[in-house]
Amino acid sequence: MAITTSALRDAIGLGFDRAGIVEVIGGMTRKMFVKSMTTFADHRVWQDVYYVPARDIVLYVKFQADVVTEFTVMAFKEK
Repeated sequence: MAITTSALRDAIGLGFDRAGIVEVIGGMTRKMFVKSMTTFADHRVWQDVYYVPARDIVLYVKFQADVVTEFTVMAFKEK
């Protein structure tokens, strides 16, 4: 799983280790999808945002397509 340093730091701050992050992502459904958007730096790069309930909070999880790993977790923080 590819994850940005800031997303990993935020996840750890919320009490999620890598296994916990994988568990949350594995439990996501289409109903949790919120929107697709482009990045601020490049309007050609798309990211998908999800609101994911986990451990009595709602997480803001953002993915970006990646050629090597299929996707990269860009954000993993409390909504």
